[in-house]
Amino acid sequence: TMVPEGKQLFSRTVADEMWSPQTIIPITPPAPPLPAFLKPHLSAYGLGWSLTEYRGRLLVRHYGETDGMSSVVAMLPEEKLGVVILTNLHTTSLHTALVYRIFDAYLRARNEDWSSIYLQIRNKEEADARAEEKKHEDARDITSQPSLPLSRYAGTYENEVYGTAAVAEENGKLVVRLDASPTYIGDLEHWQFDTFRSRWRDPVAGKTFVSFMLNSRGEVAEMKLKVDNFIDFEEYVFNRSEQK
Repeated sequence: TMVPEGKQLFSRTVADEMWSPQTIIPITPPAPPLPAFLKPHLSAYGLGWSLTEYRGRLLVRHYGETDGMSSVVAMLPEEKLGVVILTNLHTTSLHTALVYRIFDAYLRARNEDWSSIYLQIRNKEEADARAEEKKHEDARDITSQPSLPLSRYAGTYENEVYGTAAVAEENGKLVVRLDASPTYIGDLEHWQFDTFRSRWRDPVAGKTFVSFMLNSRGEVAEMKLKVDNFIDFEEYVFNRSEQK
């Protein structure tokens, strides 16, 4: 029974149900440089909790991420050990390295160099991302021009999920603003043809692409926009609702 400061939060019966497998997850061997012993005998999802094992003990944990923040709650119930780690970076594996380091110290197990291991993984992820970006850069047609003057792309666009978005010409460049999410303002740079790259002013969102589609009259009819690589990987179509 959980009784912090004398107040019971939930019973042992509830804990057993939350921490029992509800959805089976396939088990795959950890890829180097992760050590082979991290391959569990159990991999499942309970009620809001990931269930696996660490050095023969049940490991119950849940990760959380949002703009600029990342966290993990990890427990070894059999050892009556729980760890909460909060970070101020959303793309980090620091919390996982720290959890394993704390577990190893508590269990008096061999101390793996988790910091070095997860740094190698992070460096590879960043190198792969740079290579993918260079691949896109090399493939684009740098001699192409937009089909229309920039002012012709300006207007109001609508999407049933994200609501309205405004595109405006400012200081010789296009700027897109999502009305429902005022922090999402993107400065558009011409990429190729009628596709622009959006550099979102919110650093969490990074860079995505915005494409405009013309109708048979040579007018902008739609805007395709990927809002955020971190929060939403989908590309959405915004219909032009206002003509200038």
